[in-house]
Amino acid sequence: MSACPCVQQTYKHTLSFDDNLDVSPGIPLLTHSQRCHTTVMLSGINDELPIVPLLEVLDTIIVRTQNTLPREYELLNVYRAHEQPQFMEDVVRQILMGVYNLFKETFPESSVKVSSLSMESIHDYDIISEIDIRLKDIDEFLSE
Repeated sequence: MSACPCVQQTYKHTLSFDDNLDVSPGIPLLTHSQRCHTTVMLSGINDELPIVPLLEVLDTIIVRTQNTLPREYELLNVYRAHEQPQFMEDVVRQILMGVYNLFKETFPESSVKVSSLSMESIHDYDIISEIDIRLKDIDEFLSE
């Protein structure tokens, strides 16, 4: 799940012109959210993939949807998504860098493909963002 940064910025801009509108500090601004389908594929790994550390990294970057949640966890997930709004390209870049930082030493020859489909809630289109790159190519890019 992700939250749109555009509406939050528009709301923030609107608040700056109207003294009657107030938002408590620490509460994320209003915006719309969307369900996303994000895939991380790793190739060129000749060893056991440490899945738990990968999920821990992903959980710092995205809010994973779940089939059933108690209401307090629903609230927490919505809060987390709105506290850190992301465009799809941000999601893909952040996941790429999270995977890179996690595996650059242990699997430097591997490749990673990250794709994310955002099923937009208020628009009549969906958004797709994708990257496919070798970890060592990220090394070269970052060293420039």
